[in-house]
Amino acid sequence: METTKEALQAVLKVGEKYTIYRMNSTIAAAFKREITIKELTEDGIIYTEGGGRKRYIMCYEDRHYSCAPLKPLSCAFFAGWGQPFKLDTEGDRWSGNACFNFIGDPAALREWIETKQINPFFERSNLLAISGGDFDRDGQLIFPEEYEQGRHAVIDRILSTQTA
Repeated sequence: METTKEALQAVLKVGEKYTIYRMNSTIAAAFKREITIKELTEDGIIYTEGGGRKRYIMCYEDRHYSCAPLKPLSCAFFAGWGQPFKLDTEGDRWSGNACFNFIGDPAALREWIETKQINPFFERSNLLAISGGDFDRDGQLIFPEEYEQGRHAVIDRILSTQTA
């Protein structure tokens, strides 16, 4: 049985540039980072951000809170920098709703994620496409078939207003 570390090491390459989209649980928002992989160690992924020299480590497994069980690294990985879609946090107004709020057409976002996202552990159930100005009403679930009712209060509210 392949471990989380082995699965991620199989898709990530040292020296390559990646764009990652990762949830910051402290402020309930997703953020984009453009990184370069420097090493793949036993403990995690050693990387630098942008063209910087400071090294950071990203563990293969993490916890959502201090006493939670370990889960595989669930951020989205895309090869290369300069990805075609942006998160709401890249603008001047954003929503701290614990969702990946991508700006753009839901069908185009879905195709991009299905064909370009390389992390086998990325959970796609809380990805929203935002096309209007109101994040809490204009959000459209990109992968509705992967969402379980009652799992996320914000998504439940968005879905209830869209079906009403």
